Amino acid sequence: MADTTTGRRPGHRDQLIGLTIAPLIWAAHFLVCYVFAAVWCAKLPDAGLAVPRLVVAAATVVALGGIGLVALRVFGQWGFTLREEPRHDEDTVAARHAFLSRATFLLCGLSAVATVYDAIPALFLSTCR
Repeated sequence: MADTTTGRRPGHRDQLIGLTIAPLIWAAHFLVCYVFAAVWCAKLPDAGLAVPRLVVAAATVVALGGIGLVALRVFGQWGFTLREEPRHDEDTVAARHAFLSRATFLLCGLSAVATVYDAIPALFLSTCR
């Protein structure tokens, strides 16, 4: 039910903040992986990369899980059905809410791909040198 003074549904502000959660998870994953690898290689340049690979793998699983949870949450809010074309060109609260849910869902997909690309170097590199 919309607020009569502002025309906004309860939780509208949460929807705008929710738009940034998946990219923030990706950014945190990027920082954890690359900072850990940089410190590891600076302190132990001749050591192997077994430990950083485990850290990157664990961080990737956690990040993809978090992004997946956000995607599932917004997909349920989106109200997507296969029977009708999604329309977001109306000036209604429901249309704006559906548009923001769709945009958040697409950002989740982009963040998941970026998270996987962050983890790829850990697969191919064998030493710090």
